[in-house]
Amino acid sequence: NANGALPWTLLFSAWILVGFGTAGLPQSAVRCMSYQSSADLHRAMIVSTIVCGALIIGITVIGVFARGLPDFDLAGASTDHVVPRLITQHLTPIEAGITLIGPPAGPISTGRSLPWLAASSAVVKDLLLAARPELEHQPKVLLRISRWATLVLGLAAMAAAARPFDLIAWINMGSFGGLEVAFLFPLVLGLFWRRATAKGCVASITVGLMLYAGLLLFKPNLWGFHAIVPGLLVTAVVFALVSLLTKQHP
Repeated sequence: NANGALPWTLLFSAWILVGFGTAGLPQSAVRCMSYQSSADLHRAMIVSTIVCGALIIGITVIGVFARGLPDFDLAGASTDHVVPRLITQHLTPIEAGITLIGPPAGPISTGRSLPWLAASSAVVKDLLLAARPELEHQPKVLLRISRWATLVLGLAAMAAAARPFDLIAWINMGSFGGLEVAFLFPLVLGLFWRRATAKGCVASITVGLMLYAGLLLFKPNLWGFHAIVPGLLVTAVVFALVSLLTKQHP
């Protein structure tokens, strides 16, 4: 919606949201803590840069170039439909089937099951056990509750997917931003700033997420910036101020 021009504020927001800020994503952070040697880490930096660069640049260029195809029919559909329609309109049925079904099979069966199981675990371990700690000594009961929680969450996800929202990418980016606001500075400052305190961490997460959610919900004029920019800025400031004003544990 930039009338043919990409404002620098949106470009900067994209760099924060899908670049710099992703260092705080839990699924990224845990892998950066699991390497065995510095050589492994250095090799992973090179390989992941090449792979992620090829994927992101490639799929972005495909979407942009699609607009230039004279016989390409988007027919008023949203941006989410560009690549699937390119595949169905310009590949043979066999090629289209392999392209549409093959690559998503791996991420859907593995990567998508991770947040599902994590959500179920959060319900049982973080909420249920906090309210009823005596259940920790009843593994069979916990197992049964975990299975039901997983089933209910899975059915809820399927119900939501039956009528997906337009422009799923923005919904995905919104959730990415929430994770980044909650984890980036608490993770980085908690690891590398000696003056960091637990109260500063909790305060930054609380204030940052409330601000971020409010900006996404009420959509005030941010001069082209995405909510991730003020969200991360406020998180960093609150973390530093509260940490400086509170007492450290030994």
